[in-house]
Amino acid sequence: MLRKLKTQVTQAVNSVTPSEPQHEPLFNESSTPSEGFLCPVCMHSFSSPDELQIHFRVHAIKQIGKQKVTDSSSFSSLENGFNESDALHLELDMKELRSQLQDEKRYSVELKKELDRLHDLIANQTEISEDEIPYLTQQMQMLEAGKALATERMLEMEKETRGMSRQVEQLKQEKSRLIKKIGELSTKIASKTDEIEEKNNEKALLGDELVRYREEIQNLELEIEDLRRKLDQRPSEDDVSVLRKELVHAQQLMDTITQEKEEEIKKDVGTIRNMEQDHKKLTGEIAVLKSNIEVLKNTISRFDGGSERLIGEINAFRNVWEEKATNSAERILDACRKIDDLEITVNGCRKKIIDNGTEKNKLSELEDAKNSLLEVEKQRNNLQQKIVSLTALLDEQKQNYAEKEMQTIKDEETISEHRKEIEQLKKNVSKLETSLNEASTIESVLKQNLKEAKAKESILMQKISEGSGVENLAMEQMHKEKMALEETVNGLNETLKSLNTSHENAISQHEESWKKSIEAEKEKVKKLENELSNLHCNYISAEEKNKKLSALLEERTTTSEEKNKIIETERIKLKSAVEKLTLMEEKVLQLDNELREKGIAAIRRNEECMKLKETMREVQSELKEIKIAKKKSDTVSRAVTLFQLECDLAEQKESSKENVCQLQKELFTCEQEKIVLKEQFENILQQFSALNEECSRCKDNEVELLENISQKELLIKELEQNIKSLMAGLECERHSHDKSIKDLQCELSQLQQENTAILTEKERVVFLFLMILIAKFHEELVIQMETISELKEKLHAKERQLSNVMQEMERVHNELRSKEEGRYTLENEALKLNKQNVELRKELDQLEKNTSQLKNDFEKEANLLKNSLEKCKKDKEESLSRLHMQLQTEKNRLKEISKDNEEKDEILKRINNDLKKANGDLNKLRILQSGRIAELEKKKTEWLQEKRALQERCLTAENDLEFERERAIVNKRNFDDVQTAIRELGRVNQNLQMDFAKQISRKWLEDSEAINCHTCDKPFTLTNRKHHCRQCGQIFCASCSSFTAKIASSRNPVRVCNACHEEIMHR
Repeated sequence: MLRKLKTQVTQAVNSVTPSEPQHEPLFNESSTPSEGFLCPVCMHSFSSPDELQIHFRVHAIKQIGKQKVTDSSSFSSLENGFNESDALHLELDMKELRSQLQDEKRYSVELKKELDRLHDLIANQTEISEDEIPYLTQQMQMLEAGKALATERMLEMEKETRGMSRQVEQLKQEKSRLIKKIGELSTKIASKTDEIEEKNNEKALLGDELVRYREEIQNLELEIEDLRRKLDQRPSEDDVSVLRKELVHAQQLMDTITQEKEEEIKKDVGTIRNMEQDHKKLTGEIAVLKSNIEVLKNTISRFDGGSERLIGEINAFRNVWEEKATNSAERILDACRKIDDLEITVNGCRKKIIDNGTEKNKLSELEDAKNSLLEVEKQRNNLQQKIVSLTALLDEQKQNYAEKEMQTIKDEETISEHRKEIEQLKKNVSKLETSLNEASTIESVLKQNLKEAKAKESILMQKISEGSGVENLAMEQMHKEKMALEETVNGLNETLKSLNTSHENAISQHEESWKKSIEAEKEKVKKLENELSNLHCNYISAEEKNKKLSALLEERTTTSEEKNKIIETERIKLKSAVEKLTLMEEKVLQLDNELREKGIAAIRRNEECMKLKETMREVQSELKEIKIAKKKSDTVSRAVTLFQLECDLAEQKESSKENVCQLQKELFTCEQEKIVLKEQFENILQQFSALNEECSRCKDNEVELLENISQKELLIKELEQNIKSLMAGLECERHSHDKSIKDLQCELSQLQQENTAILTEKERVVFLFLMILIAKFHEELVIQMETISELKEKLHAKERQLSNVMQEMERVHNELRSKEEGRYTLENEALKLNKQNVELRKELDQLEKNTSQLKNDFEKEANLLKNSLEKCKKDKEESLSRLHMQLQTEKNRLKEISKDNEEKDEILKRINNDLKKANGDLNKLRILQSGRIAELEKKKTEWLQEKRALQERCLTAENDLEFERERAIVNKRNFDDVQTAIRELGRVNQNLQMDFAKQISRKWLEDSEAINCHTCDKPFTLTNRKHHCRQCGQIFCASCSSFTAKIASSRNPVRVCNACHEEIMHR
């Protein structure tokens, strides 16, 4: 459309001045012919401009209906889904539209040039045809309509692209959420499968132990049958004769037996003495155990004191952070007050602008207001920088808080493990005490048997010495021995049965205890899972809050971008209005010049008329003289000449009157156009003020959001620090408990070896069963440690997720900074445009001096303009009242937010009260444990006297134990070395991942993107050149990038900024 209009204009110009050179064609210009007035939408030609305006209104109504349909279709597409290909197509369309806009700008520039040519031609020509003026005005209207349509289309396309981008972001967020849920479910499934496998393994182990016990019982039964057979094979009464022969030999043997028995008695006395010595050693060891128990009590009391200290430190830390929060709130309130003061100053400036009536005062006050707004924006930028620094501090405190939370969790796990181990050790001690009681009873029985045997031997020796009834005595003795053997066999069978029953009962008890312990552990695991789920829920809620805040920030940024774009469009409109004003002023100047020329021509014609009148008078005087001289001869010729002169004068008067009417009409049209332009200019100023107010609102909302984010981050960091402190205390407790448990295990192993040396074969079976149970306990401990390591890995994964979230937050902050920089550039451009406007206004002032003569005629119109200005003032006052209402609503929101923070503080107080209650319960449990330990110590004192006899046999086992201890120390050292190496590798891996992420996120800035130095903010000039950092890609000045260093991407040393140089040197 513009091209065809341009061809029409060029044709008109060439038709007016065919001798001058024509304009040069553009590269996108087409040579299609057009006739009449063209529609910019359907390219239909019309004969008159009125028909074209009616047709164009019809198109505008259709476009409004299409917009509604497209809006509804866009919302339906949002519900049904969105493809990324549509976004790509829209981006391509945007590029095409931008190229078209550039072409149209070029066309508009060439049209301006041609209009300048036209004005030059009109200035050079003395007369203009009446047909050309409406033609040119119609073409200007067409150009304005085409520009309006193009701007509307651009706005529509930008709105659609924003909606599509929001949809894409929502879909990406949903995708990330689904991936997180899938990962959590997979981890839960893996943990549950591992638990099932562990339970199956435990069942298999129990089955193997049952089979082993049955095999041992069968072997014992076979041994009993062999003993019975041997008893049945003993000699009968037929062999008495043989026995008589052997009595003499028996007497000799009895002598030898008595000697051997005496030796055995001596040996037994020696063994008893050794047992007493062992008992003394055991008493010493028990005293050592008591001292260890006292040490454990002291450590527990220390840990209680440490927990109290931790609680005090947490409270102090909380008070410090509350003070910091109050200080930050006061700072923010001061900033808000400053902003309010600045807003008051801005309102004062606006009121001053409204009070000034003339256009010059308005323009000057607008400039002052803009300067004040720039100062306000600078202060806001400083406040934003302060807020960024505070957010960085908050991020560091969050990291510290997360580390402390991990430490507290680890310490709690270690405490629970140590408690379980202590309970197991107590159970083992009780079992060992029962076994020791049984051994003591067996020793007493053996002593009684020895005494009875000695008595029987003495009786037999007396009877043999008497020699009476030797044969009968021998037979009776053999029968008695047989009966005694049968009784012993029966006793052994009964003992086997009792042992079997006891074993079965013990197995059932152990199974029940195992089931109970498994159920308790399951309950604990469930509690831990619930706690983890609660923590996960809290984490998810925090993430959702962060997402909401980020969404709000994005919305605010989008709104700010939209408002910036609206401001840009308004600025463009202002430019166009100013250009129109300049054009109209040029037209006015041209018309003034034309009027002056026509006035000069009228003056000349009046002079000619005066000359003609004088000539008429002269001619009349001459006629009178001639009449006197020649009354008859020359009357006819003079009358004809007079008649001709009168006709010429009448024609000249009529032409001059027509010219004056035309000039008055043109002046009237110019005055109307000037009034319309003034109204448009005032409307644009009102819109600009409204946009500035909206920008201030958006800035206030951004400040409030940043304050909320800072408060929440402070709370998160406080909790993280509390958890870290608790974790540190718990780690200390774990180390102390580990040492005490290792000492107890060593002592238990010594006691077990002593018991193995003392107990009989039947008691060894019980001891083996206990050892198997201990092995099971150890296996379960290993499994629990594996589960704890898995939980630690999960926690590390969550910490990585938190770090990723923090990195995303940093990216968002960087994007906001880049957008703010772009905004600063736009504001600089706006200042330049304002300067241009000031220059144009100066030119307007000069033109107004020239048009001071016409102001007398326009005073009535000025009164009308004053009335319209008063109406505008009323409208602005109403808008200011609305703004005050909105400010009150936002203040109410701030009060609600403060109430929410108070509720959160109450929740924290409740949590502290719960912690205090838990500490009281722990103290009660410790008191109960101390009572139980006292009871056990009393029992141990009773058993110490019986265990002294068993301590000598443990000397051989102590050497083996020392060897195993040395091996355990070596293994522990190796394990600690491996753990430290793994931790160092993990730290190195984390550092490498952080460096890798930083290197990936770094971009090579273009020269056009940087105006100032990245560190010192010095502007780049011809002397202060730009230098790229080869590590981070940012642009710096020569002083800030004077270092060189070696990088992975280059063999030789390369220019690097100061910060990157320090990082490389620290590596």
